[in-house]
Amino acid sequence: MVFPVVAAVLLIGAGMLKVFQPSPAVAAMKAIGLPSSNALVRVGAGFEAVLGIWSITTGSAWATSLVLLSYLAFAIFLAAARRSPEVASCGCFGQDGSPPSIRQIVVDLVVAIGCAIALGLESPSLGTLLHRSLFLGLIFSAVVLLGAWFFVLVLDPPGRMD
Repeated sequence: MVFPVVAAVLLIGAGMLKVFQPSPAVAAMKAIGLPSSNALVRVGAGFEAVLGIWSITTGSAWATSLVLLSYLAFAIFLAAARRSPEVASCGCFGQDGSPPSIRQIVVDLVVAIGCAIALGLESPSLGTLLHRSLFLGLIFSAVVLLGAWFFVLVLDPPGRMD
């Protein structure tokens, strides 16, 4: 199933952006009363990226479960951030984050549900797919990258569709 791999790719990208540009996430977290600092956000973002890498490479049920829980936590964070007039950016994609929106919450919940379904189906890892068939693994990888690109456009559209 493609959801956990797309979710993991997004974790890697968003995590790496926050490692280098933590300020918007720090501001959003402080605005809703969460403890935050550049160092704390960088550590959390690093964990986010490592979790994504672990999930992609192993397809482990533990990794997929943590990805699922991450997206549920992101949805809860976004719901809280939407209530604060001080939050200009969710900080999800570093400097390029958009204001928290219902659209982002829905996407996070859809991704979490997709991960839950994948857990039930015991989906193979990307590495397993590539090992079984290089051609099918590469096709799957292309679908994952297109899916991640689509989700980024939905989460943070260039023309802001709010």
